[in-house]
Amino acid sequence: MSGDESVVVVGSGLTALDTLHVLHRRNHRGTVTLVAPEGLLPPVQTDWHGADALAWPDSMRASDFFGFMRRHIGDGDWHETEWQRRFESLRVDICAAWQRLSPLDKARLMRRVGWLWSLARFRAGPQAHGSAEALLASGSLTVRRDMVSGITSDGNARHHVRLASGETVEADFVVNCSGAGRDRLVSHLIETSIAAPHAGFRGRPALTADLALLRPDGSPYGTLHALGPVTAHEAGDVVGAPGTATQAHELAARLAASMPRRAVSQLSRAGKTRQDKDEEGFVMAIQQKLIIDTDPGQDDAVAILLALASPEIDLLGITTVAGNVPLALTEVNARKICDLAGRRDMPVFAGADRPLQRDLVTAEHVHGRTGLDGPDLPDPVTPLQDRHAVDFIVETLRAEPPGSITIAPVGPLTNIALALRKAPDIALRIKQIVMMGRLFRRWQHHAGRRIQHLCRS
Repeated sequence: MSGDESVVVVGSGLTALDTLHVLHRRNHRGTVTLVAPEGLLPPVQTDWHGADALAWPDSMRASDFFGFMRRHIGDGDWHETEWQRRFESLRVDICAAWQRLSPLDKARLMRRVGWLWSLARFRAGPQAHGSAEALLASGSLTVRRDMVSGITSDGNARHHVRLASGETVEADFVVNCSGAGRDRLVSHLIETSIAAPHAGFRGRPALTADLALLRPDGSPYGTLHALGPVTAHEAGDVVGAPGTATQAHELAARLAASMPRRAVSQLSRAGKTRQDKDEEGFVMAIQQKLIIDTDPGQDDAVAILLALASPEIDLLGITTVAGNVPLALTEVNARKICDLAGRRDMPVFAGADRPLQRDLVTAEHVHGRTGLDGPDLPDPVTPLQDRHAVDFIVETLRAEPPGSITIAPVGPLTNIALALRKAPDIALRIKQIVMMGRLFRRWQHHAGRRIQHLCRS
């Protein structure tokens, strides 16, 4: 982008706010049109205050459920701390209350206030919200209350965005921030009569309380379950990594309890350090050597716990970087996680405390002030290593056989960039980099589709 192009942003959630933030920080001068069904942007996250659980009524219809929420929140401004504290107190036990509703009442509520709940739930960080406000104040950003019905492109790489109102907006770039839409796998299962559709939600699967999918005859599968946002219509407010991780933990416990003892024993033997057979004839798999580069963060905490628990992974060390919260907190959080997993022997290293080419942007509005708000974890006993994280990465890659180590950056890529800058020879020694990142897509008529990965370094 040169900075003068016209941009259409589809959707108004946090991804849309991130897009506006990037455009503002790059001093974008062209027009930006944001199209959203309700024409609203998410509220900004205010200072965090703990929320006490509410006692939800045991028996409710959809109208009772909505009325209870409305009376508790009141008529305040959703940009105010007290309004957000009251909203969070609703969320503490809302899943249990939601699951007591009938399928029809769930569908009624989702149609009426589902969109509003999502906007209030996913509040924007002060930086991103400030960028959106600045673009609005400058007149370069226009928020349209409408829906996109189609997009066509011409030979001059211009895009024509058709709106449901009948108007067309022309743009040089279109950024789709509307989400994944329907789940193709779930749709296929329903269309092929493998799974039964939910009675109140079109395109959603019917589920048991244990999140097992149902057959068309109404009987539950014992080996087909759903996790994460696709279960929200049945399970309630399950949208983030902690909620999905809780579902995965509960499902794993149920499956392990139902497995024959010999099968569990076989699985537990699957992570030895050589490919061989033990005295009972069970195959032993080769462990994968791994370095996790992280900025925990609740989602990163789940990744670290899974790696520490996996018999298939030989975790060589954990390197930390500033990201979700400053470095002084991410390195402490990584050590707390090791303590929690009973792995105080795991080497943890502190790395870069800021990005290479911009100011640090943190995400306390998502993970809380500490990065691990929620559980009350004690101060860590796992020691912080003296070496810098970048030195550990370089020295470990040089010491191990080429192509034997995978690096998993689940935060900003600053440590990886610094390691490659310091020692370019290590690039050929890395087996693979498995990373969590973001994509911005650009369609061009002549050049075809280009996908650029934006490194947050």
